Amino acid sequence: LERLEATVQALVEAQKRTEERVNELAEAQKRTEERVNELAEAQKRTEEQVQALVHEMTVIKADVHALKDDMGSVKGRLLEMDYREKAPSFFGRMLRRVRVQPLDRWLENLEAHLSPEEVDEVWRLDLLVSGVLKGGPEVWLAVEISSVVDRNDVERAARRAELLRRLGRPVVAVVAGEEATEGGVQEAQARRVAFFQDGQPRFWEEALQAALNTP
Repeated sequence: LERLEATVQALVEAQKRTEERVNELAEAQKRTEERVNELAEAQKRTEEQVQALVHEMTVIKADVHALKDDMGSVKGRLLEMDYREKAPSFFGRMLRRVRVQPLDRWLENLEAHLSPEEVDEVWRLDLLVSGVLKGGPEVWLAVEISSVVDRNDVERAARRAELLRRLGRPVVAVVAGEEATEGGVQEAQARRVAFFQDGQPRFWEEALQAALNTP
């Protein structure tokens, strides 16, 4: 009987220790779950911060892009003023008696030969220049100016020069800028549009022949 009581007591003690161990494990599990929850919250805050940073970077990139566009526009305007004020210097190697032609001087003539939409198109030309070829006739230059010349600039110059030719004059399509995209240079060569880079002409002869040979 005494041995039975001792065995029962031992079992009771073992059960007690087991329960204490289970309680310890439960507490450890609880602490682990709390730590996991803390880490999950920290992860959530980190993800929110990352998203906020991504948004800020997107805004900054947009601002930088807008600033670059603004700077390009300003540079283009300054370049246009430079070509307008120094037209004889830029075009005097090819032409004599170089003059900037105010478009409003030719408004009635334009309206007589072009539709209202086409007149508006010509009216947006950056610069119209006239000059006399050495030993040849007077020609006009339809000039589009941009700090970085691209395909769109070339297309505008070609289109507006073509409209001006309806007035019965040879009109050379010209683009001018400090730089050019590869596509812009290729388009200028393909469409026979003269490209002036820092005042140095490219494709001039091809563009001139296109103007002189247009009926």
